[in-house]
Formats: sequence, C-alpha cells, structure tokens
Amino acid sequence: MLLSAHADRVTALRALQVALTDYPPLACALVEADGYPALSVSRVDGHGSRTIRCAYLRDTGDWWFTGTDRHDLPTWIARTRDPRNAARVVALDLLKEPKA
Repeated sequence: MLLSAHADRVTALRALQVALTDYPPLACALVEADGYPALSVSRVDGHGSRTIRCAYLRDTGDWWFTGTDRHDLPTWIARTRDPRNAARVVALDLLKEPKA
C-alpha cells in the first residue's frame, strides 16, 4: 500500500488500533484489503474477526470507519474522529459473537 496516498486512513486506523487496546480479548493489525489500508480485528480465542476500513460518506461530509457485521452486512461504524466509540462498537459486536 502507498502510505503517503493513504496517510489519513492509516492515521485513523492506528487511532482505532490504540483505542482497541482497552479490550484485551481482541487483537488487531494493520493490513491491506482491496488495495487500501484496513485494520484486522480478531478475538484472541479465535472465534471471530472483522476487517475495518475507512470510507468517505458524502451525505455527512465525514470519513467513517466501515466494515461488516457478524452477518456480513455492510455497516458504518463511527466517524474516524471518534475512534473510542468505534472501538466500543467493534468490541461489543465481536465479543457478543458466540464461541463455536
């Protein structure tokens, strides 16, 4: 991935990565998804994961964290300027997923 071309996305994803440290049952890493930076978030017990991306929502004029829910439906998680809220939403979704 071209870091300079995606610097804003990488900065937002790193802020989310830091916010997710408040949830020890989760681990995350910066990854590439379809040519764009993303954050792979996984339960440390191996029972669930999500790939979080950044996308511009023209309706609000803001960048948002996006992903899919546990049913693979697209979701707008939270504005990138609010990584703590995004971390809470991602953690609640992943941690309520039943263990297999």
